[in-house]
Amino acid sequence: MTEIFLKMINMSISASFTVLAVLLLRLLLKKAPKWITVLLWGIVAIRLLCPVSIESVMSLIPSAQTISKPPESLRPYFTSGFTAIDDQVNHYLSDHYAEGVTRPTGNFTNIATILSMVWLVGIVALFAYTVISCIRLRKKTRTAVLLRDNIFQSENVVSPFVLGMIKPKIYLPFALSEQNMEQVIAHEQSHIRRRDHLWKPLGFFLLSLHWFNPLMWLGYVLLCRDIELACDEKVIKELSTEQRADYSEALLACSVNRRMIAACPLAFGEVGVKDRVKSVLNYRKPAFWIIIAAGIASVAAAVCFLTNPLSNRLKNIEDLTINSRIEKTVAVWAGDGEFYQSMGAVSQDLLQDLSDVQISEKKISQNRGEGRDKSHTLILQRKDDVEPIDESLNGLYIHFNSDFTSVWVNGGLKPTYSYRVIHPQKAKKVYYAIKNGLNETLERFYQVTPPDQIEEKYDRGEFVITKLHYKTEEGWFSEGHCYPYRLEISGKLSNAAKNTTYIVLSNTKDITFDQVWKASGLSSNTADYFDPKDAIIVGERDFSYPSYEEELAALQALSPADIREIDIVYVRPIDGGERVYKTFSKKDDIQDILSILNTSDIHTSSISQESTGGWTLSLRIWPANTGNRVMQPILISFGSSNSSTVNIGSYKYSIGKMDCYDRLLSFFEASAIEEKPYYL
Repeated sequence: MTEIFLKMINMSISASFTVLAVLLLRLLLKKAPKWITVLLWGIVAIRLLCPVSIESVMSLIPSAQTISKPPESLRPYFTSGFTAIDDQVNHYLSDHYAEGVTRPTGNFTNIATILSMVWLVGIVALFAYTVISCIRLRKKTRTAVLLRDNIFQSENVVSPFVLGMIKPKIYLPFALSEQNMEQVIAHEQSHIRRRDHLWKPLGFFLLSLHWFNPLMWLGYVLLCRDIELACDEKVIKELSTEQRADYSEALLACSVNRRMIAACPLAFGEVGVKDRVKSVLNYRKPAFWIIIAAGIASVAAAVCFLTNPLSNRLKNIEDLTINSRIEKTVAVWAGDGEFYQSMGAVSQDLLQDLSDVQISEKKISQNRGEGRDKSHTLILQRKDDVEPIDESLNGLYIHFNSDFTSVWVNGGLKPTYSYRVIHPQKAKKVYYAIKNGLNETLERFYQVTPPDQIEEKYDRGEFVITKLHYKTEEGWFSEGHCYPYRLEISGKLSNAAKNTTYIVLSNTKDITFDQVWKASGLSSNTADYFDPKDAIIVGERDFSYPSYEEELAALQALSPADIREIDIVYVRPIDGGERVYKTFSKKDDIQDILSILNTSDIHTSSISQESTGGWTLSLRIWPANTGNRVMQPILISFGSSNSSTVNIGSYKYSIGKMDCYDRLLSFFEASAIEEKPYYL
């Protein structure tokens, strides 16, 4: 019942804006036909009747759900569509309804339940009043005498009216003079032709449901007046000036002083007699352009007030109170799920801009999984979320996809659905404004792979992260320890179908594959396990190396467009073998290097598939970036200038033309590119 009551309140608030619009249009359309004004009240009725509505960019309803109570929230949430008001009200509610702290648990729920019961009592009272009124009228008209057709006369009737919804009847008092009778009958018959005997009870029914809203009472009173004015207009538009005067006299003669507004009947002199007499005597046929303008205004009003706003705000996504989170945010992280920037103070204004990013009210799909696109992520942390960072990165995750056209949020309980971002460029601008304002203290961050993705990553030969770890300027951190190295150590177990690579954080680079697989838990001797102070295994993958034919073919198929840059590293035979390198990124230079390699007759015949150590000239060919992933380089190494072999990746190949080394070295030394020292 509480949910129905909240829904009814939200519908009533939305309809209130429509009532205000109709009140304004009534003033602007004074010279328009009165039936158009009655149609405007139909817009209010539809708004009150329909619990759902389509979205439109033309909507002038500030908010379709002003008051909400999320199931997982401890308090109601207010969304009027006016930020200044919302912030003040929600700030008050956050203090006043911190349930279990400043108020007993369930306090709001109890209040809402009480109010919903009061609402029901009001509905019952108004319906009871309607039933009693109808019963009394039936008793009064029981002795009525048929005059003709559906017209009756009765001594108990003080004013003419229409009674009945299916077969409406016109009741006249016996005291009505012959002079006024035809005018009155014409009016009541006009009511019946216009179906006013149906529309007015419908209006009272809606008033009974929304009796708590003062604007609905005002709207109902004005609806009754406009119905009468429209009916008068329909009758008098073909009358002469003298006949209109007679009609006005009939109105005055049949006017009734009513203490309350009833759902029925439709009485001839029921409401607003003074205004009706003025309208009758001053009637002028509306100009054609006024009718057209009034029609356009009515259609525009229907479009603007029968539709809901096209967009919601990110701060209201599935009723998550992101605004309250922003107020308490002390740190923000930004990244793509792997590379992060961190821990800088960020402008509260920017965070508010983030919360006001416009999103569609309707979800894009039924997917709530963690595997969705999260190319651009912001993590908002409160003070309680920050420590310990090396165990988990707690906070509110806001995930945008690659082009900022969709967003979803994970607050730690259950991820939201994905929603369409209305203005992707604005969202992108806010995201990068926040990201660029952060301190770059965190270079890389690797989260533990979710259980539902582990098998899929193994199948694709991707790394599965088993322990959260991250890199800062000081080194690699995991589980409270800092390590200078992050190693990828590959090998193949004797009984394994695939090769395995372990990711190891370590204090030393001198770790073998044999040591790692034993430390991974496969050894029965606990002495083989790593001391966490010295090293820790944080990830692994199973994969198959490409064949030496495939590896060579991949190299020979490269074009400059596939390559971001090439490093040439040279071991100078001076000063104990100083290593230096130059980076070539111009497409012409890359093309020249590829030409040297492709004309050197590198082939696979009669050569071992094992690479050999020791090199004096090496190339690192960096593939172009794909999306947000930085690809690993292809490594090509030469042992000496007179060597007949070259190492490419994991294998050793033959060189048909022995000058490859010398040509590459000459290209290296002839280049004007800055030379840098190279450290292993």
